[in-house]
Amino acid sequence: MSLFQKALSVFSFGSLQIVLGKAISLVNFAILVRLLTTEEIGIVGLAGGYIAILSFLLVSPESILIRDFKKISSRINEYISSYLQFILVRNGILFLIAVPLAWYISSIQSDSRLSLYFILLVLATLLNGFTGPFRESFYGLYRQARITFVDVLMNIALLVSMAALFFSRDVITYGFLQVSIAFISVLWWYWNARKHLHFRYQPKWNLSLAFQSLKGFGIWNHLSGSVIRLVYQVDIVVLGFFVSLEALGNYSVALTIANVFFVFPQMVQKILSLSFSQIENK
Repeated sequence: MSLFQKALSVFSFGSLQIVLGKAISLVNFAILVRLLTTEEIGIVGLAGGYIAILSFLLVSPESILIRDFKKISSRINEYISSYLQFILVRNGILFLIAVPLAWYISSIQSDSRLSLYFILLVLATLLNGFTGPFRESFYGLYRQARITFVDVLMNIALLVSMAALFFSRDVITYGFLQVSIAFISVLWWYWNARKHLHFRYQPKWNLSLAFQSLKGFGIWNHLSGSVIRLVYQVDIVVLGFFVSLEALGNYSVALTIANVFFVFPQMVQKILSLSFSQIENK
């Protein structure tokens, strides 16, 4: 298969993932809007805004695999293991930062559920971080079909789990559902990596590979992604200082629907980054 055919395959499956994933996410959000109060939707939106700010610290050394996968594929087990170790340390630091941040957020809006839901969302986000090295490794091999399969199935699992909200209509219940699905996702990605990438964890600690991967491309790629995410969600953080959770809930509905349409250009950029890095004829 030529490089162009590989890129076209990634684009096709990536487009399918976006369409199905966004469709399922919109159904999930529609269920939330129906079952939770407007104030609780505001809690979900405001917590997501602060996660966007926190994402600047969610540095991801595995992003280097987009550019250098071909060079380091022979040592992929060693690199992925180093990335997982780095993520474990990073997540511990971020959680320590998130605890006082949760207290600060609760002082802005007088709803005790806000801080607890924020902590649950942080846990779900940190757990999902462990899937990054596996996801980018499949991407480096142009195996977007596997990524699409895993992600769509996880979206469906979250959709099915939403049935719990019919019995416990509370934003905290939704937070626990997100953490549970994130934990299952980590286990399933690990299983996929062992089966399809023949991944074997290297227990020897070697954070130097992760830090080397962050230099240059890795850190700038992370910052550009964080800035884009912040641009999409920073306004709800600013509004949180001036309006009630009910007003934030109404705004979150419009913001969530509007942000559905900004994904395709980012996907094309990522495909081109991967493909240009593997062109041998300069």
